[in-house]
Amino acid sequence: MFHIARLLSVADRSGRLVRWPRRSMEEARALVKTERLADILLILPFALLYGATLCPGVYLGDSGELIAAARLLDIAHPPGYPLQTLIGRIATLAPAGSVAWKCNALSALAAAASVWILFRIARLWASLLPALLSALFFGLASLLWAQAVVYEVYTIHLFFFLAALFFMLRGQPTDLISASFFTGVALTTHPVSVALIPLWLLLLLRRREEPPGRSGRAVVFSLLLFALGMTLFLYLPIRSAQNPPTDWGDPESISAFAAHVFRLQYGDLAGPDRTPGLWMRQIGRGIGAVLDRNVPVALLPLLPAGLLVLILRERFRALLLATATLLLGPLLVLYLDYPLHELSVEENSVFFLPLLSVFFLFLSAGLDMVVRLLPGKVSYRAGAWAVLLLIAFFRLMQVLPSHRYDRVVLPEAYARDLIRSLPPGASLVTQGDDMVFPLLYLQKVEREREDVNIYDREGSVFVAEDLLPAGGPTAGLYYTFPEPGAIPAGLLFRTPGSAPPAEPERLLLPRAEEVVLASPALRVLWINYLETVARGTGERRKAITAREEALRLSPGVDLSPGPRGKAYAEATLLVDRGETEQAEGILRNLVAEDPGPPLPRLLLAEIVLARGERDEPRRLALETDLPTEPLLTRGARILRFCGSDEAAEELLREAIRLAPYAIEPRVELASLLLGRGETEGAAHQGREALQMNPASREARFILERALGDPPR
Repeated sequence: MFHIARLLSVADRSGRLVRWPRRSMEEARALVKTERLADILLILPFALLYGATLCPGVYLGDSGELIAAARLLDIAHPPGYPLQTLIGRIATLAPAGSVAWKCNALSALAAAASVWILFRIARLWASLLPALLSALFFGLASLLWAQAVVYEVYTIHLFFFLAALFFMLRGQPTDLISASFFTGVALTTHPVSVALIPLWLLLLLRRREEPPGRSGRAVVFSLLLFALGMTLFLYLPIRSAQNPPTDWGDPESISAFAAHVFRLQYGDLAGPDRTPGLWMRQIGRGIGAVLDRNVPVALLPLLPAGLLVLILRERFRALLLATATLLLGPLLVLYLDYPLHELSVEENSVFFLPLLSVFFLFLSAGLDMVVRLLPGKVSYRAGAWAVLLLIAFFRLMQVLPSHRYDRVVLPEAYARDLIRSLPPGASLVTQGDDMVFPLLYLQKVEREREDVNIYDREGSVFVAEDLLPAGGPTAGLYYTFPEPGAIPAGLLFRTPGSAPPAEPERLLLPRAEEVVLASPALRVLWINYLETVARGTGERRKAITAREEALRLSPGVDLSPGPRGKAYAEATLLVDRGETEQAEGILRNLVAEDPGPPLPRLLLAEIVLARGERDEPRRLALETDLPTEPLLTRGARILRFCGSDEAAEELLREAIRLAPYAIEPRVELASLLLGRGETEGAAHQGREALQMNPASREARFILERALGDPPR
């Protein structure tokens, strides 16, 4: 009972903390110096840490487009991000570094400042060291660190989100006005800040307890400052009227402006039927992505404990944070219709960065509870802090290798080598953000190969593909992706009659680094690059090396090291070129030398099956140990072509058990069941695949056939 009394006695009736007895002026000054030192110990080390691991150029996703928008004062994709564009423009005026590096550095500074604001919020209810440690763990969270070293919208948004939350939670007389302004500003940085509006309304309702005249004036001023923060959106029609280089959505008219701000240009993709069971799975997947690699497992019990402590001693603050958790967690999952596939989880997990910050605020209260429940002896508390600091150190050592973004060069280098290889005046058709936006940055910002005519299949930032000149371009037509009738050449695919592009002077190779393996999107880009080189180069050794590296990065592929791996890579290239007899000879030698590895056996089975034989492929597939989902799915396809549907179904169900969020085995199993007339089972697997990824055309097609009409 004594410890509980100590825990609850830190706040008076007004909700203000009462921690220390009255101090002398010297003690107060020493306390202020300690607080300032803590501020410096947070901002400076994290700014240096993020700066040391900063991506040197353009990264994946929207990075290239946002950098170009900042440099050229363009209109960015919906909702436009006007404040980000203006702040980014100021950053590009710095005298040193490339434009991309300066914008990346802006993200690092915003992230370090966000860590500091979280510390300031935690100090509203926690003592110094618990608040400091919670901010320290937040700064080391993978989700924040990955956004701190590239130019994206999320760290700048987080800064203004936490600034608004700070004024909402502090509770001083003028904080409602400040919170209103920062809430309006935060809404211009990302739509997720809509979650601040219910919190802001709770603050407005609380002011009704004050005298009518005083509360009325505060509410009026708050509404005016909220609107003042939102006026940043006026940048969009003003700048659009000047016809910037990239004018996404052309938001000059009222209808176009509203469509841009409210993201109406993004048509919602029809997904599977929403059910409570699906929602719970999505919540588990989304919250799991927030906690995984972000909160140390040893500290997870302190999150609910911290919320309970806040409920007991900081009720209104607990109400605000609990409301934020509900809005930024389960309700955001419902709004996003959260996809379950691995790539989709990585892409969507950044939307939960504000939720992660709220979790670390709960952690600060939990750590503070632990400190107050410890005996008063200095040795006990010193030992507890030593353990926590040791956890923080090991956390840094654990996550540092997977966040060495200072070594990531592929997104920009791939696009640069590609565009430089084109002949003068060539026309290039491209698609996908990871290729379109780096090309936009290089051509519009770095002035690289402005003679090349770039067409965008989606028509977002470049001219749409359907506006190609009638009869085709005069200097040759090239694609960055496989296109029917196009010939692999270098880093591109050229149409017949177009001059071959120059062979790239260098072959980029991924070092076996955790940063590549930890990011599925970066791994996919590496595989695409290496596969393009393998198909398009005329040098045999370079092609084998590129294919070997691509296979090593492929999920679920255990490629044998040394000469055996190179031999298998060579066999796959021979199959691609139609030289199956030579490939078969290499594979039979590999199987004879060591019958264990599954890759040579499966490829050999596919070659023999293509000749019309079934017995040997069936035997190879059944007798091969298939330890991963991709190998199981591949073996099941072979067995299906051999007519062994029951064995194939067994492999597919095992693949689903090993990888419950993989799409391919579910689509394959749905196709198998549909072929047997089991429409109910096929429809179930089709729905499950659509839950993994609503954009899966194969799953949608099978579900339509199973149901007899399109899914809702």
